[in-house]
Amino acid sequence: MKKINTLIFDFGNVLVNLHSEAELRELLEQLGQPASGTMADMLLMPGGSDVFWDVMRGKTTEAEMWQMIADEWNIPFDLAKKVMKDVAAPNRPNMPLIEYIEGLKGDYKIGVLSNAGDATLERLLQWYPYDQFVDVFIISAEVKLAKPDAEIYELALNSLNAKAEESLFVDDLIENIEAAEELGITGIWHRDNDDTISRLKELLGE
Repeated sequence: MKKINTLIFDFGNVLVNLHSEAELRELLEQLGQPASGTMADMLLMPGGSDVFWDVMRGKTTEAEMWQMIADEWNIPFDLAKKVMKDVAAPNRPNMPLIEYIEGLKGDYKIGVLSNAGDATLERLLQWYPYDQFVDVFIISAEVKLAKPDAEIYELALNSLNAKAEESLFVDDLIENIEAAEELGITGIWHRDNDDTISRLKELLGE
């Protein structure tokens, strides 16, 4: 078995629980907005949204995104900003997984590799002190790269002074896991806490 000394985790739907599509559709309905259009597509089907990827790659700031929402929905900028904060508000720490990872602090180098906007890390750190157990944060908008591009995985490894064959990556999207594995990183496709923690224990020899 390979000796793992570095653990890398995604934020969304791994360390942080996100809205379901049904919850987002309900929010749009409450706002009186259609579940279609550029901004609705970004919320409901982000993987196919050019706006989403521009935010993830740092080409568009979150503030610029709020202005785009305001323009498309014909609402004030401050209301658009509040809408997006309301969207993010229930996105809370995934405590069962976090508590397990916190128990590994000191024995492993720990990083976060997340496709996220430029203001995301500051917002998440207000909800939970991830920086108390995470050594390095790689946020896509800040480095202007995004998963599943190979370059962002290589950047994460370099930032952690880690080797691919000694690293493990946990993400909720299979395409991001496959990209990591192509570089020699061991991947865990996160679908639920019990399975992920079980796989971590197995791979770490616990």
